[in-house]
Amino acid sequence: MATSIASLPSELLDIILSSLPISSLLALSATSKKYQVLAHKALQTLNLAVFPHDIHCQLALLTQQLRLGIPDDNERVSSNCPSFDCIARTTGSPVKSYSNVKNSAEARTKRISIQNEIAAHILGQRSLRYLKRLVLNTYDIASTELTTVIATKLPQLKHLELNFNHPYIHDQYLSSGYWREAPAGNPCWNALVGLGQTSQHNLRMRNLQSLRIERAGITSAQLRSLLKSNPQLRSIHLNNVTGVDQEFVQWLGIYCEDGQTPLQEIILENCSQLRMQDSEDFAWLAGITAGSVRRLSLSLCRNVNHRRLVEVIEDEDDDEGLGFRDLEVIVTPRGTVYHLGVLEKVHSNVPFHIVYGSADHSSEGTMVNKLEVDPQYLAV
Repeated sequence: MATSIASLPSELLDIILSSLPISSLLALSATSKKYQVLAHKALQTLNLAVFPHDIHCQLALLTQQLRLGIPDDNERVSSNCPSFDCIARTTGSPVKSYSNVKNSAEARTKRISIQNEIAAHILGQRSLRYLKRLVLNTYDIASTELTTVIATKLPQLKHLELNFNHPYIHDQYLSSGYWREAPAGNPCWNALVGLGQTSQHNLRMRNLQSLRIERAGITSAQLRSLLKSNPQLRSIHLNNVTGVDQEFVQWLGIYCEDGQTPLQEIILENCSQLRMQDSEDFAWLAGITAGSVRRLSLSLCRNVNHRRLVEVIEDEDDDEGLGFRDLEVIVTPRGTVYHLGVLEKVHSNVPFHIVYGSADHSSEGTMVNKLEVDPQYLAV
C-alpha cells in the first residue's frame, strides 16, 4: 500500500523538504492544498541577492555564508531551518532599459529601482508567508513598494538582515565612495518601520528577534519606530547607518532602562553620525546597563572618543549602580583596524575588549590572530 509523504514523521519530512530546491517545493505546493502548506512552511529562511551580474550575487551570498560560519546566539536559534539562496539578475527585466541613460546618478537610480521592483515581486509571493529569516542584498532600498511588501507580507519574520554594503562590486554608475557613505534618509522606510498612522496600522512585521542593517539611510526617528514596533528584539546590529546619532542612543538608553525590552546586544559600527567626546555624551550607557543589555560595540565609529569611553567605564562609581561590570564593551582604537582578534582586560571587574590587529596563515592553513594593542589602552 502506497504511503503518502504527508504521513511521514515531521522530523523526516523536514529533512526531505529541506533538501529540495525552491522550484521543487513550489511544484509540490501546486499539487494540493495540503502539500502547499507543507512546502510553504519549509521556506523559512531566504537569502536573496538582486544585482546586474551573477558573480555579484554569488559574492554576496558567499559573504553571508562566511559570516554565518561562526553564528551568534540568535542565529543558532534558527540554524535548523533550511536555508535557500535565491539569485535574481536585473538584466532582462521588463522594466525599461537604462542602458541609454548617460547621467550616472540617473542610471544609478534606475538600477536601484529595478532591483527593488524585482525584490518586491519575489518577496510578495504567497509561498513566502511563513518566512522566518530574510537576508536581502541589493544596492539600496528606495522603493515604498518593497518596504510595504516586507512589512505586510511577512508576518512570521523573526530575523531580518538588510545588506546594502558590497564593496567588491565596481559599477560604472556608482561613485568611488558609494559603499563607504551611508545614503541620505528616505521616507520609503516609513512603511517598513511603522512610522505614521497608516504605516503603523498596516504593519504586520512585529515579531523580530534580531535585526542587522548595513549601509542604509534609515533615520533616527525611523529606527526608534522600528524598535518600538518589534518589542521582542534581542539583538540589533547597525553598520554605517545614517540614523545612529546622539539622539538615537540617548533614546536607546531610556528605552532599555524601563525594562520593557529583552534587548541583549547592541552593535553600532562605522556610524559617523554618532558623535561622543565628553563624559556626558556617554550617560546613556547607564540606561542600557539598567536593562538587559550585556554586549555593546562601538567599533570603527570615528567620531566616538574611545579613550573617554574606557575612562567612563573604569571610573564607575559603585554607589550609582551603573552595572558596567555586567556589560561587555567592544571598542577599536583610532585608525584602520581589522576586527580579527580580541584582547580582554579587566579593570574593577569590568570586562571590555580592545580589538586591533591583522591576520596571518599558519603552515597548517588555519587562521592565526596577531594582536598589536594601541599603547594608549595599556596604561592602568
